Amino acid sequence: MNRIGIRADERTGAALVTTLAIAFSLCAVVGVMVSAGFHVSKMANKLGDRLRAQSIAEAGACHAYSVLATNFDARDSDAAFPSTSFAGGTYDATVAAVGSDQAVITSDGIYNGVTETVMLDVKRFGGGGSSGPAGAFQYAIVSGDDMTFTGTSPINVGGGAVHAGGNFKMTGSCSLIGNLESCVEIWTTGTTVLDGDTWAPDYKGKSPGNVSGTAHTSAVDPVSIPEIDLTPYYNWALAHGEVYNGNQHFSSGDVSPNGGVMWVNGNLKISTSGTMTGCFIATGDIKVSGSGDQVKVNDFPAFVSRDGDIDISGSGDYHGLIYAKTGDFDKSGSGEVIGSIVCAGEFDKSGSWSLMTYEDSTPIPPGASGGEVTVGVTAWQR
Repeated sequence: MNRIGIRADERTGAALVTTLAIAFSLCAVVGVMVSAGFHVSKMANKLGDRLRAQSIAEAGACHAYSVLATNFDARDSDAAFPSTSFAGGTYDATVAAVGSDQAVITSDGIYNGVTETVMLDVKRFGGGGSSGPAGAFQYAIVSGDDMTFTGTSPINVGGGAVHAGGNFKMTGSCSLIGNLESCVEIWTTGTTVLDGDTWAPDYKGKSPGNVSGTAHTSAVDPVSIPEIDLTPYYNWALAHGEVYNGNQHFSSGDVSPNGGVMWVNGNLKISTSGTMTGCFIATGDIKVSGSGDQVKVNDFPAFVSRDGDIDISGSGDYHGLIYAKTGDFDKSGSGEVIGSIVCAGEFDKSGSWSLMTYEDSTPIPPGASGGEVTVGVTAWQR
């Protein structure tokens, strides 16, 4: 009887230990779940605060823009842009004058201790003054990423300058005539020559020995890729019956959109030997080949890809801003570009293309040119 009682007590004790172990395990799991839920909730709240702060900052920028649109000279008055309570937070906008007809708006949005900042460039059109190009439009070529030059022909940027947001690499027997800067590295091989002054944190290969000017070893600040407001161009093309839905291919004859602006919701391909007159904008990729020349209209860009890449080959000449808002740019073949090239992605030059003449190509949207004084947003920096 005693043995049986002892065994029963042992079994009861073991069951109790097991039950307690399970209970402790469940408590640990619940604790982890509660802790994870707390952190997820905290992260969600933080993200929500950032989004609200961003919206408040944008509201402050819009308010500052509306003030300048009414009275552009108010850009010199701090009192015109006071710190303002808005939507449970606060925005504080400041305006910095650039020359006689441009300004940079910086707006801080604050919500629940979180601060977000937006910046935009504005310009007065038709005011009679001129302050020259700003930002990326001061350069002949700007890329947000790596830049590659290959081939045998020299490229003359016509007194302009070249800025690579990433590495700059030149191979073969190519040469660059003009000033050059890279945010990362200048790397040259073969018999390449850099005929101008250069700036970069580091040099590799033949450089800096093949630099004819002064090779500066220093940090290079990146050039912001401007976020051009394309809405006026779309509205203008729509009003003139030049908005096309779906991919478009023009393979023959002249291409001259009514009103000077064509908008394509899709990819645009032009392979004609005829003349292209105006501004051509696509939401997707743009590919231009053949021997046709492009003719500038007003101060509109030449080619704009909103969400894709731009690839130009053949032997045509092009005049105006070539702008890949988010994508890459590739230029091969021959021909001349007059204006400037700006791409957010990689830049690639190959073939026998040898001449680019820099020209201030700061875009002036439809309806903003002429004698009427208007104020427009030329770029959202962030």
